[in-house]
Formats: sequence, structure tokens, C-alpha cells
Amino acid sequence: MSYETEEESVYTTFLWRSAHHELYWTVAGRDVSFSVFTEMMAAVDLNDSASGLLVTPRRGTGTSVTMVLAANTLTNLCAVAITPTTSPSIRVPAHSGKQVKGGVMWRTDTRRQDGSLERTATIAGATAVTDLGFFDPDAPANVELAENFQVAIG
Repeated sequence: MSYETEEESVYTTFLWRSAHHELYWTVAGRDVSFSVFTEMMAAVDLNDSASGLLVTPRRGTGTSVTMVLAANTLTNLCAVAITPTTSPSIRVPAHSGKQVKGGVMWRTDTRRQDGSLERTATIAGATAVTDLGFFDPDAPANVELAENFQVAIG
């Protein structure tokens, strides 16, 4: 299943459903080819049972699997993903960060294939790394939110 929101038209979510669990991937952009999802599915092995879902990277694919403690959306503002700093797949951006209330923040701007701007902020605190994916890269509220966002895992 693929789902695209009308008001936040920058993400496509692919959903895999089984008898016991659901798993989804979110990809930047609209009209993302279904082949992107099949490539993602081919990179992992899924062991699904009533007692849990085990997702492991397939050998030789270069894929890593990370645990995200929380994922949510701040309506009309951004998507939020929180990962513990102990996760082996945490990658801090190469450029130097800015000290903010929640730790150190990195802002990354990239261009999508359609030429539109994608802006993200990564905030690394003592116990959690928070990724903010902004729906409107130029919204004035982005800076204030990113500089004051705090997450602590205790």
C-alpha cells in the first residue's frame, strides 16, 4: 500500500501488512515508483509471528536496520523520528553543528529530483537523536522549533 497526503505532499509512505504486524517506509517525494519499495523489501528479511516482528538486513545489501523509539508528525510542520544515541546506525552529519537547547543541531538542505528543497534538522542530545523533516522548508517556525526541541530518554 502506498499513501500520499494532499496537504503535506512531500512524502510517500509504503506499508507492508501481515497477519500480526505492520511495517512502513517513508520516502521523500510524491509519485515515488513502487520499485523503490520492492528494493527496500528485498534488502531485509522479515520474520513475523504473533510474538514479534524481526527485521534483519540481508547479507551483501549494505543495509542497516535501526530502532526508532518514536515517530510522529507535528501537523503541517514536520515529521519527527527519535532514535537512542546507542543505536549502531546513528550517523552525525559531517559538517559542524550549532549548540541549541536540546544539544547540537545540524541542518541539511538537499534538492529532490523534481528540484524542490528538502530541509531536515538533526538534533543530538545526551540520550537521543531527533530528526525533523520539515514539510515547508521555508516556514519561519522551523528555526524556533529546531532550536528548542528537546528529547531525553531515561
